[in-house]
Amino acid sequence: MASVRVIDFWVSPSMVSPATSFVSFTIAVALLAVAGPAGAQTVVTPVPGAAGTPGPAASTLVHVTSCGTRHAGAGAEAQYVAPGPVAGQASNSSFENVYGDDYYQPLPGTSSPVMIVGFTNISGKPMTMIEFGLLSNEILAGEARDTGTFTPGAGIKAKLGISLTAILPGPIKCVPLRITFADGSTWRNPRLPPRGNAYFNSKYPPKPL
Repeated sequence: MASVRVIDFWVSPSMVSPATSFVSFTIAVALLAVAGPAGAQTVVTPVPGAAGTPGPAASTLVHVTSCGTRHAGAGAEAQYVAPGPVAGQASNSSFENVYGDDYYQPLPGTSSPVMIVGFTNISGKPMTMIEFGLLSNEILAGEARDTGTFTPGAGIKAKLGISLTAILPGPIKCVPLRITFADGSTWRNPRLPPRGNAYFNSKYPPKPL
């Protein structure tokens, strides 16, 4: 049985029309048709509403020095700190993420798991927000953003709230997805990772018991 490989690409909302939708559908059908029984099938799925300006690879802007997760109540190393407040918005809230989704980020504490990430700004100019993706086996399982003033060369250790569904077995990575700089400019990862089922489960706050 042939395998299916999914590739995400960005489509600006202004580009979406009946004509472009028809072309995208035609491309997807054509790619499925050409794959033989022993070949890999490719399904192209657009990522509408992806925000930020795509640019160089993430590794040229941010050097990630550590990445891990901790279950609720397990505690985290003291040097990892929660993000600073965002003007007009609580840390425990929803935000529009790089994919254009309304994404929920719980407040880091004893009631929710956390992602701990160490990183250094190597871009040469200050940053004020970094949206990190938590990848499990190269698939996006969850997200969290850190806010503050991240000057070039300064080592940062952040403790960011995540949903329980984002913690999966297997190797993990903390990957920058979007950055806001102090001068107001933005950057979006040119290779946004594919989103898994855990990501969609992590989008919503947990239901009260």
